[in-house]
Amino acid sequence: MRKRRVIALLCAAWLLGVSVFLIGVPVQAQKGLPEHVYPAPEPSIVFEKNTTTEAEWSWSKTINIPFHLEPGYLKAYNVTVFFTFMMDIDQGDNLKGDMRIYYLFLCNGVQWRNITDIYVGGLTGKLGGYFPVKHIPTELLKAGENVATLKIYIKAKYESLDKCYVKLVIEDLCVKSHYLDLDRDGILDAADPLPGINNYAATILIGAIGSYATIRIGRKRR
Repeated sequence: MRKRRVIALLCAAWLLGVSVFLIGVPVQAQKGLPEHVYPAPEPSIVFEKNTTTEAEWSWSKTINIPFHLEPGYLKAYNVTVFFTFMMDIDQGDNLKGDMRIYYLFLCNGVQWRNITDIYVGGLTGKLGGYFPVKHIPTELLKAGENVATLKIYIKAKYESLDKCYVKLVIEDLCVKSHYLDLDRDGILDAADPLPGINNYAATILIGAIGSYATIRIGRKRR
């Protein structure tokens, strides 16, 4: 009877220890892992063009945003570049031709995304919003200092020019980094001792194996 109690206590202690190590400690540790936001050096970028004489023109802008990643499990990071834009455009009767805006995204000097906006001749109006968010590929990230770059190119070409007014405003440009939970167990991977493996399933499995081993050892000692 006494041995059974000892075995039961050992099994309970094993399960408790596994639960604390795989769930309790990581849950507390992840509370200190907030989202980081790294704003661009310029809070807003404004381009304005108003011409009745230039049938062809171009403009470009490059913005670098430094950001920092802690050494460790880089796959645990989701890093994105975010901004909002507002466009006010009046191309008059320039029906033949268009204006194109190219957004090039780089990380540590390597391009990983590009977006092209085409505004056909004669288009007039206001529009704005933001582009669908995509994360920077993990292979481009490194521990320590990183640099995200946004390059903006605007090129306009019309066969004949009536008038052309363009105002582009970029705001809220920043890099955001937050931690992922790839195995969806509620524990962020940066604090997870078993990233990629569900900690609750692992607790049940390891707990069962440890309890079974404890019972077997107890029986052999009778």
